[in-house]
Amino acid sequence: MTELKSLRVLVVDDDPFFLDLINESLQQGGVGQVECSTNGAEILLKLTSRQAHYDIIVSDLNMPMMDGVELMRHLSRLNFRGGIALLTGEHVKILHAADTLARAHKLNLLGVLQKPVNHETLLNMLSGFHAREKKAAKRTPLAFSAAEIERAINT
Repeated sequence: MTELKSLRVLVVDDDPFFLDLINESLQQGGVGQVECSTNGAEILLKLTSRQAHYDIIVSDLNMPMMDGVELMRHLSRLNFRGGIALLTGEHVKILHAADTLARAHKLNLLGVLQKPVNHETLLNMLSGFHAREKKAAKRTPLAFSAAEIERAINT
């Protein structure tokens, strides 16, 4: 999983114990840079002021002040193009609803996980971020000649 070394990952959860656990798991898994926060509003401020850039945000859904659903709405508004991994200790139906919401907002959802999070499952999910980037980069953009564009405009 050498591709994880280049990632900047943000973990947002209101539980300091869980933050430490995920941080340690990501560090041991070889993730290049991990930042942790207990507050979605703080992260939103950093993102809107361009103080921070993250490849992936791992966020709990159930947090005070700003929950993961509200954070997703703001990330969509900001056109966040990084990957998002959602997790919660809530019922699995909540995860499915969050999955649907993230896709409706056209966010790059890597997946949803039930707490307690399995170390290997999380790392595999994050590894999928690079696979998606490579696949998107391989897409050949449409190329039209000036004559073709002029013909299309005139018809």
